Amino acid sequence: MRYDLAIIGSGGAAFAAAITARDAGASVVMIERATVGGTCVNTGCVPSKALLAAAAARHSAASQPFPGIVTQAGPVDMAALAAARTSWSRQCGPASMRTWQRTTAGRSSPGRPGSPAARTRRRCRCGAAMAVYAMCAVDALGLPVMAGRDGRISSADPYDGTPVAVTVRHGAWSWFPSTAVVVVGRATDCGTGCGSFEAMCPHTVFHASPESAHAWLARHGGLDAEILDQDTAVECGRLNFGALLTGPAPTSHS
Repeated sequence: MRYDLAIIGSGGAAFAAAITARDAGASVVMIERATVGGTCVNTGCVPSKALLAAAAARHSAASQPFPGIVTQAGPVDMAALAAARTSWSRQCGPASMRTWQRTTAGRSSPGRPGSPAARTRRRCRCGAAMAVYAMCAVDALGLPVMAGRDGRISSADPYDGTPVAVTVRHGAWSWFPSTAVVVVGRATDCGTGCGSFEAMCPHTVFHASPESAHAWLARHGGLDAEILDQDTAVECGRLNFGALLTGPAPTSHS
């Protein structure tokens, strides 16, 4: 059988490409050799957002500001939390596949989906390797850790276009401008048919300052979002990507 478009892999960009192609009337086959969903669902966006949500829940319980209300937060069972994170991620891949099949029902004969290169606002170069584009800011921060190399991330503030650059050399991270932060957001109004990459990745972004982040969030009222400082954002990237290629990542950074 012949197809107009063959997509190799199964990441977030693959689903977007397949749906767009089908909407244009093209026939599409998607090919995946391993786990459906790609980096975003299995080791990137979804697991990182699950950990961030869990951390936010514990932080709220430990430091809620309202008088007359008593809350507490006990120690974290990381083994149980990690197991739950894995379970949630495994559910997302098949769910995204079912969404794509529903969207293209009667118009294609789906194989298994993919992740073609797609340019985003987050360009990352590690050492002398070819530059790649990350789906979200947390993914971008994890790439140099995963590769075990110095790296540079180039991005732009979505509020006003201000350039944002993050550099890591010999384990030391530097940010320009020095006030830069990361917004981790999830769309709450995109409906049940919205894939994880659509709900999370476009809203997990670099900002030049907390003020810009707050202004941008004020324009996007349908987001469940949190502003991360630089150290917290780097740690999120390290936790998600650090051990993928080189074993357990270091427990600290400059």
